[in-house]
Amino acid sequence: MFLLGTRTALVGFPFILIAYGICLILFQKGKVRDFFKKHSWKVAIVFFLLIGGGALFLSKSETFSRQKDLSNQGNVVVDAITGEPAHITGDATKYVKQIQEKEINEEFMDSAQQKALLALYQKGNEWNLQVKERRIQQLIYHTYLVKYQHDPLRILFGNGYHANYYEMVLEMELPALLYNFGILGFVLYFGPFLWMLEKSLVVFIRKRKKIDVTYAFYLFTSFFAIVLSFLCGYTFFHVSCMLIIILLYCLLGQKREELLK
Repeated sequence: MFLLGTRTALVGFPFILIAYGICLILFQKGKVRDFFKKHSWKVAIVFFLLIGGGALFLSKSETFSRQKDLSNQGNVVVDAITGEPAHITGDATKYVKQIQEKEINEEFMDSAQQKALLALYQKGNEWNLQVKERRIQQLIYHTYLVKYQHDPLRILFGNGYHANYYEMVLEMELPALLYNFGILGFVLYFGPFLWMLEKSLVVFIRKRKKIDVTYAFYLFTSFFAIVLSFLCGYTFFHVSCMLIIILLYCLLGQKREELLK
């Protein structure tokens, strides 16, 4: 995973290793825990050296250098309406201009979508958003889209995954589940994971003296998967990731049942 070179892999993999080390220190019983207690200052030094080395590596990484270059390029995107630096994506400003000039095809973008895009344009200028902050733009757009649709069925069943042009397809999965599949779809798709996480967290609190490394790590990674899906996306929607997440939650549930016996 680390060798993939993506931001998720470069940051997530060391983070998981550090989290496992913390679980090992806090919940491992016997010789390992005694060793960490006896040599706590040495462990702390190694821990901070690892963090420092990781931060140095990431600062020199080509992946993050490319991201910085893309951010700089985004800052020179020109608003098609005002001719000044844009606060939403370049394509979005072109569509806004077409809407204002009544040149947009309603088969491509209906009335509610047009109003939502105009609201996004206004908010982007008010809040001085950066072009690279596309996920914030997507969230603003979809929030206004639901407002202007005035359709209870869409609130219940959602708008669909690819109902909007590509720049406004939500990448953050938790809002995407709610906006794309509605309240019903959110409950059916994501409800079992939230239910298992809540039940496991209750057991973690009530049976904290019996918690071992495995249970603590399963619980942490289950929560981390949800955080990652919100920040990065393509976690619960990705087939290979989804299989691992389902397996992880099944292992967490099995471990939870063992603690309850």
